Amino acid sequence: MFGKAKKAAEPQVELTPELLQLIATAADAQDAALAAARDQVATATGWSANLVAGTISFESDTGTLTGPVQFIGSYSPDTETWMWGWAVTGLPEHVTTAVTKAAGYGIANSISALTTPTLWGVDKTTADELAAVAIHLSGAGTLYRGAGGAAVAYLAFGALSDS
Repeated sequence: MFGKAKKAAEPQVELTPELLQLIATAADAQDAALAAARDQVATATGWSANLVAGTISFESDTGTLTGPVQFIGSYSPDTETWMWGWAVTGLPEHVTTAVTKAAGYGIANSISALTTPTLWGVDKTTADELAAVAIHLSGAGTLYRGAGGAAVAYLAFGALSDS
């Protein structure tokens, strides 16, 4: 009754057959990417992203690894909403190219889940799937979820190197 009431006009995720196929393909690709990156980030004791510079860093006792970053979107468990990175005002264009490509694919293939700025009724699994689809469509790298207050930032990082 309080806090999570949704209006009928608020966009929900429409799981079309094409989107379901993209989710399956993207999930497999992310499983492989995460397995490959696991050794590099498993010992991280902290992380930070510099969206102006377009980088993400993972700190550990043995040093810092840095690589390129893309802002995919944000998820709010409290409001059950997903917002695409391309819809966030003030972000540098160079950190939203991955989601802009995904939106372009959504436009070309009539997949509203990729072209609607904010989606309602989203759980963590759906947020993970939407992010994985965008990363898969753009080749942006590996999914990383960074908690920050009431929202979870979904990022993609590329090849990491010592910095």
